[in-house]
Amino acid sequence: MDSLDFTDPVVNPDNLLYRLKIVIENLQTIFTFDDTSKIQLAVKQAEERLREINYLIKHYKLDRVN
Repeated sequence: MDSLDFTDPVVNPDNLLYRLKIVIENLQTIFTFDDTSKIQLAVKQAEERLREINYLIKHYKLDRVN
């Protein structure tokens, strides 16, 4: 397993296009039929959520996440 890349995501939670990004990810999940591919996609999306959390902490200087 590769180490997690903490570069800033292209579309962040504070971006107007973030909802569209989530809709597209949900559609990718719906149209992925192979179990192995579904797991790989879920891992990729979880890593993206971690990058987004890291972005929010870094840019908004959050000391803690509730």
